Amino acid sequence: VEVAVMQFFHVPLRVYVDRCVATLSPDATSTPSYAFIDNFGCFVDARITGSNSKFLPRTEENKLRFQLEAFRFQNSESGVIYITCQLRATSTSTSIDSHNRACSYSGRWTEASGVDAACGSCDSSDVVPFAPPAVEFGNPVVPPGGNTGGGGKPGFPKIPFQRPRKNRDVTNSEVFQYEGTVRIGPIPVMEKKI
Repeated sequence: VEVAVMQFFHVPLRVYVDRCVATLSPDATSTPSYAFIDNFGCFVDARITGSNSKFLPRTEENKLRFQLEAFRFQNSESGVIYITCQLRATSTSTSIDSHNRACSYSGRWTEASGVDAACGSCDSSDVVPFAPPAVEFGNPVVPPGGNTGGGGKPGFPKIPFQRPRKNRDVTNSEVFQYEGTVRIGPIPVMEKKI
């Protein structure tokens, strides 16, 4: 699975998968469920089951790939699962730490960008309860009358308005962060015939 954030005209972004849960229905709160990534980017599946599930080494900041070993829910006749993930993108200038990480377990915790110290709390029982962000994505905003302010594309004006620029303190770093929820599925899971 690959998650990515498009690099447009903003600061360079690094994408994270904070939590992923597998379910039998599109409802991420349904039961049974299995959180295989949790605690701000800890891929707990391999730690729990001994599987080969893991984040792959990061090759681009705006992309993150992972592999999940196939499984089925016990006592379930369903041949499909749904995966719902909480994603986040932050500025690449934000440190990789206990809240910004992509950690995998294979005998020890390792981080996809090589900052393994960020994984120190993955085994912690102090997992912060997760509350999904209230984020809605919509269409680009177009001013009344459809004027994009200088012939730009809707939502991407060349000159949105003429107003003096505000002075700002460049010593204060601005934190750029985007959050969202994505669901994939139904994903067919077949039993291997031996």
